[in-house]
Amino acid sequence: MSWAKKIAGAELYGTGNYIKAGKYRGVIRDVKIHESVHKKATYFLVEYDIQQTTAAEYKPGDSVTWRNNLDQPSGPSNALGFSMAVGKSCFENFDKSRATEKWNESLVALDENPARGLVMDMEAVDILTRAGNPFTKITWHPVGSMWPEDDGEVEAVVASARRARAAE
Repeated sequence: MSWAKKIAGAELYGTGNYIKAGKYRGVIRDVKIHESVHKKATYFLVEYDIQQTTAAEYKPGDSVTWRNNLDQPSGPSNALGFSMAVGKSCFENFDKSRATEKWNESLVALDENPARGLVMDMEAVDILTRAGNPFTKITWHPVGSMWPEDDGEVEAVVASARRARAAE
């Protein structure tokens, strides 16, 4: 088999470093949907560049990927939490009624993606599933809602991300 054929038939995993327990502030680099042929699952992936964290495993400048299996019972609800946090970061009075199918599709759009370049806070907590398996629960927040004591820093981080987004 040629190397080109091996590449063409390979499974695309699309994940980077997993998120560890802690608080994070960072920039959404990209949001994707990945259909895994190997695992027969649909994944909602968020690539995130860390600017600040309490997780000992990471430092500012590191990147992580949130991999959310939409075929698990909690998967769509977890993705909705991300969708709502992005919406609340972009619009005043964003509520569940505005998290429509069209809005959610826009989160993975190649162009005009409202999440790409957005500064978001995130909290990761280690829990056990009902089956007793370890799991890292991710909760997304509009920037500044998780660490409100640093409003001056929030404004600087948001301004920096907006400048970078405008330069693209």
